[in-house]
Amino acid sequence: MTWQRIRLVVSPNHPLAHRRVVSLSDAARGPFVGLTHEEYPEFYEYLSAIFRSVKEKPRIAEEHDHTSGVISSIEAGVGVSIGSEEYGYSFGNRVKLLRLTPEPKPIALCIAARKGRLSPAAEKFWQCAKEAVVSK
Repeated sequence: MTWQRIRLVVSPNHPLAHRRVVSLSDAARGPFVGLTHEEYPEFYEYLSAIFRSVKEKPRIAEEHDHTSGVISSIEAGVGVSIGSEEYGYSFGNRVKLLRLTPEPKPIALCIAARKGRLSPAAEKFWQCAKEAVVSK
């Protein structure tokens, strides 16, 4: 298990992109791009928990069924989103990650498997995942 900090994800051309830290109030002014509510209700639960302490709540402008669609919309300037630090490794200079203040609780990234021996493919995946976490 590894813990990932939550960041505001913006396009490199977004008005907030020059900042290193963004308040939750400023971030909530959105608009936001998210995952589909039907398939990813936990995204909305977490979004609600993050912005519980601020008066203005994020407005969802667009939903996608996959993270790549969310990133493409952020790149195109449709809106912003929240994401883990992992986005920086996965999407490089396509997006910018900004620290939120107050900082939301980190989320745990885990790998689950059935008890017992792993298949060779699962064992290889597990080893690669552990090496990726250690190398960061």
